[in-house]
Amino acid sequence: DLSSSDEGDFVLTTSQFSLIDFKFSSEVLSSEHGKGINSNLRNMMQATGGWSKELESNFKLMAHFMSFGNLMTQGNILIHMDGATILANSAHFRMNNGELQSIAYSSRPISVLGIVEARTEDVSIESISSNILGTGNNAAQDLSNFGNIVPALSEMTFFSSGLLKSGDRFVKPIALYF
Repeated sequence: DLSSSDEGDFVLTTSQFSLIDFKFSSEVLSSEHGKGINSNLRNMMQATGGWSKELESNFKLMAHFMSFGNLMTQGNILIHMDGATILANSAHFRMNNGELQSIAYSSRPISVLGIVEARTEDVSIESISSNILGTGNNAAQDLSNFGNIVPALSEMTFFSSGLLKSGDRFVKPIALYF
């Protein structure tokens, strides 16, 4: 059972899910040189009369978020389920990135067989910040938490965007299926 699982446990769980391919989304939204948004996207939206400065600003923010998410996930697909966050290697899917986008709209629940790699405790921006910066008077000189910086940034990114919740498990997938 996912909710009572510990690190190292095998789990099999089924629930509704959301899927984010940060790499593919970043490629679609961002301009070729990483400044602004993809000109093809802008031209298509202008041609359909659906373009505005506010929409452009929102697309730029999404492009930056997707680019940062891609950096944090190293091109893996993020799947969020009830109680689980999964980073799945895109090379292990039997479909290309375009085809993979179609299952993001599926109303079917997805099942995952995997291993619990880690369990989040009380996730909050304050706890994540203290994990990065340390606590106490000599926190700046204490490098014992240095290895926590990137994982904590990932945790902060996923938590602030709703892709991670307190008590969630990070699950390394063995199999994902409908």
